[in-house]
Amino acid sequence: MEIGRATDGQNVALLFGVPTSEEKTRTHWPNAENMHSGLEGVLDGLAVADAMPRGAKGVAVYPYWETDEAEWDTYKSLWLGQ
Repeated sequence: MEIGRATDGQNVALLFGVPTSEEKTRTHWPNAENMHSGLEGVLDGLAVADAMPRGAKGVAVYPYWETDEAEWDTYKSLWLGQ
């Protein structure tokens, strides 16, 4: 809801970041932060009507150049419903 208030009345297109990096660091855990869990989180959040920001337009896959076919299949299945 906070992002909705922050962008309300603004001419913005809000994209939610979805990680596909396989690099494990102190601040990134690929087994938890990945296409599947990222999309499920976005979809769960958008399912709550009061929480959906008006400017919400989609997701941004990052880094797309590291995204493999299995991850794109997950994207097509969960996000596009294919």
